[in-house]
Amino acid sequence: LVPVLVKNEYFGGNVDVTGLLCGCDVARAIRGVSPRDFAVLPRIMFNADGFTLDDMTVDDIRDTAGLPVTVVSCSVPEYLGQIEDLVRG
Repeated sequence: LVPVLVKNEYFGGNVDVTGLLCGCDVARAIRGVSPRDFAVLPRIMFNADGFTLDDMTVDDIRDTAGLPVTVVSCSVPEYLGQIEDLVRG
């Protein structure tokens, strides 16, 4: 598990709240990650309809970045289990 820094270009460099990340910034940040890897994103980035603030879906982010993407809980006990399940396959 390797954290990736996502620069918030959409709202400006001074905004550092996870819920204010946009799909375009996330896709740009994870684009260079190895294709055999995957990215996990916190559920808080998406509204109830599954869209980011710039109207991207998980599939849009995946297609733009060229990398599998999965949404996980924001709760530590929940997301650790979810990531373990993903790694196991």
